[in-house]
Amino acid sequence: MIVSIVTVCFNDLSGLKRTADSIGALMAGETIEWIVIDGGSSDGTVAFIKECSFIDKWVSEPDGGIYDAMNKGTALASGEYVQYLNAGDQYCSGVDFEKVIDLLQGGVEVLLCGANFRSGNSVKYRAPRDISASRYSVPANHQAILFKRSVLGPSPYNKEYKVCGDYDLCTRLYAQNVSALKADFPFVIFELGGTSTFRIFTLAREAAKIQVRNLDLNFFYVAYSFCVRILKMSVVLAWFKLNS
Repeated sequence: MIVSIVTVCFNDLSGLKRTADSIGALMAGETIEWIVIDGGSSDGTVAFIKECSFIDKWVSEPDGGIYDAMNKGTALASGEYVQYLNAGDQYCSGVDFEKVIDLLQGGVEVLLCGANFRSGNSVKYRAPRDISASRYSVPANHQAILFKRSVLGPSPYNKEYKVCGDYDLCTRLYAQNVSALKADFPFVIFELGGTSTFRIFTLAREAAKIQVRNLDLNFFYVAYSFCVRILKMSVVLAWFKLNS
């Protein structure tokens, strides 16, 4: 079994190197394919990609944003499962990737793992939830989810969304009744400070649209969910600013 890891980057050479160091530590077996989709960086990223011996496939060209880049990576993937680990994201220290492979052997369509959210020197653990949590949020950190490629299709991400393409994907898979498994252990490290950390209202508006469009939820549920999302993301932003 091969897992295709798709990494999207743009002018973030230091972040890509951190991700490379993390992935490189897992390269003992033949279970990983690493795909890097670069948006046409000018900071030395391409030179690094060419020198990195364990990058299996790569593209460097302008794109239509993060979800367009993820779709490109998905189209290049040949693994049975796909994981999206962007530049700067890493695996937790000492993670047992073979344990993850063993969990996938049962043929589950979505594997939901735990993630450590990091801001400065502070870390918070986010446990995965049942996929039914897609009614109000992503069931696990996006980087900590492994998707069976057969349920993704060639272009799983809707480029209409700026920050909620991952939530859109999870709701569509939930509505399709995919089989999902929780694995409650720290799998990846997610660095706070990206687009979704700061664009709270954009995230909340997109999520509300997705809830109506994909799940046909009623107005009161969506309105309540909108308010809760704003509150929770504001707490995350405050925690980030306090520790950064």
